[in-house]
Amino acid sequence: MLELLPYLETVEMGSADLMSQIKTGQLDFGMVSSVDPIRISGVTATKIASFPFVFATGDATKPDSMYFDEIGAEEFVMLDEGFVHSRIFKRLTEASDTHPKILFQTSNPETLKNVLRDGVGMSFITALALTQNATGLKQIDILDVDMPTFDIYLLSRDRAEVGPMSQAILRVIRDEWQC
Repeated sequence: MLELLPYLETVEMGSADLMSQIKTGQLDFGMVSSVDPIRISGVTATKIASFPFVFATGDATKPDSMYFDEIGAEEFVMLDEGFVHSRIFKRLTEASDTHPKILFQTSNPETLKNVLRDGVGMSFITALALTQNATGLKQIDILDVDMPTFDIYLLSRDRAEVGPMSQAILRVIRDEWQC
């Protein structure tokens, strides 16, 4: 893979823009996350990973698992409206008639983790977010059976003329994620 890095140009953008640019051929491929299946005419979407949503906290005395409707008295630190987490959290709070207080919102997942480590509130994030730099944080599994999952998709155009380097990079991604 390291020999392919000089040929890889990365861009970061919102999922809607990324999907549009793949469909129109401005990008050869991309990865997006979604809680809903992705269906785009002319684009192959392959689910490569799925992660549960969880609660996270810096308070080691919290239980290992909870039902969503048990969080009404908790204070939360959340990723801001640009993240799917906020939309799902809002949908779940409304469905369960649970309304915890939101103390702080950020667009930076590392800032969120640092605030939690400082003992401020809980958060609703994915288990993926706790796979790196999670020292001092406790994951609390959500016991509700109807929880959505945070899915990661590899997108590529159908029948696209993709250069040999892009083909090689896609092959590495598919081999790594076994898709």
